[in-house]
Formats: sequence, structure tokens, C-alpha cells
Amino acid sequence: KPSNDTQAEEWAKEQDYAKQVIVRCEYSLSRSAMETSDPKSKADLGDALFSVNPDSQYAAQTLPHYLFGLMQSGQAEKASVVAEKILEKDPTNEDMLLLVADNSLSAKSFDKAGTFATKAIEALKAKTAPQGGDAAAWQKAHDAKLGRAYFLEGSAENEEKKFAEADKSFRAALPLVQSDAQLLAPTYFFLGFVNHEMSKAQKPPASQKLLADAKKFTGACAAIASPYQETCKKNLA
Repeated sequence: KPSNDTQAEEWAKEQDYAKQVIVRCEYSLSRSAMETSDPKSKADLGDALFSVNPDSQYAAQTLPHYLFGLMQSGQAEKASVVAEKILEKDPTNEDMLLLVADNSLSAKSFDKAGTFATKAIEALKAKTAPQGGDAAAWQKAHDAKLGRAYFLEGSAENEEKKFAEADKSFRAALPLVQSDAQLLAPTYFFLGFVNHEMSKAQKPPASQKLLADAKKFTGACAAIASPYQETCKKNLA
């Protein structure tokens, strides 16, 4: 800032104008990221905005598009890094916890996947419906996320051969994923699998009860048109 009063006044005007330009640039990057249908462009525009100003007033509305762009353009690992940075400031953000859990499971980091899925469950259980909103819609979205969190937790436990823990998680997920076409069949599938595995280590009547449950869940999976259907039919036979 110049010491001369006249120059200082002009400097202040230039500073104000520059700030307006920066905000308009951030808005432009955000708007473009939201409007483009190309995932790579969404990721690149999100990169630009968050590198310029991670605390931009447009960051929140851009974030879902940015993460979608990263995931759809094959940058899942980077999406997880972004999510974990957000969790440093907002550790109970269930969407970010679920994203990290999901990506960790795909990357075969099963311990990390289970840890973040459990954190998501804890965060979701602590949430309450906001005042003045559509309580039914909130509950539906909440239950869908909770069901996914239990499914991810169970999947991680299953991969680590913790079958009793996986059974508990998948059973908790089951009533919450009844309307989720992507998760219902695999939940039945894995319930059938883990109960069958647990039956091997037991003697009657415990083994018979577990095997009966395995057949029940596998039969339910076999009745649903999904990529798991044929495998479930073979397993049932």
C-alpha cells in the first residue's frame, strides 16, 4: 500500500476490483464444473477451483461434481485424498466417510475400508433430522446411507474372513437396502456365503441353523435378477 494518500486511494480501488475478479473467476470455474457433462472436465475444473481457493464460497456446491468427475474419470485414489482432507475439518461427514470406505474396499485395503465404514455408521446413528425439513425424505436418505455403510463394513469383514462380524453387519444392512436394486442381491448373496462358511465350523444343531439361514438367503438372492443370480442358483443346488 502506497504511503501517498492519493495513490493509496487508487490502490484500494484496485484491490477491491481484483477481489471481485477473483470471485467471478471462482464462480466461473464452479459453474462450468457443474454444467459440463464430461467427467474429466469436471475433475479438471474442480482441481482448478480447489487449487486457487479451497475455501471458496463456491466450494460446497462444486464438491459433489468434482468428486463425481474424479471417480468417473478413473481417479478414485485422488477422490479419496480429497475426501480425507475434508474429513480433517468435518470428521462426521458421512458422504466422505462412505466414499473413502468404498474406494478402500475396491483397492483391497480391507482394514481401512472397515474402519471408515464403521465411522460412517457411528456418524449416521448420531444424526437427527433437521428442523423444518421433509422428515420422511431425510429418513429415507439417511437409511439408504446407513444400509450402504453396514454393507461396506460387512464386505470388509468378509474379505478378512471375520464371518461372524460380517453376518452381523449384513443382517443390519438387509432391512435398510430393501429398495436398493444395487445392494439387495449382493447383501443376500454374502449373507448366504458367510452363514455357509460359519456352518462348517459348528456341530449340530448350530450348524443346521446356520445352513438353513444360508439356504434362505441364497434362495432370496436367486429370486432376484442380478449379476449374482446364476451363482446363487448354483450355490443353492
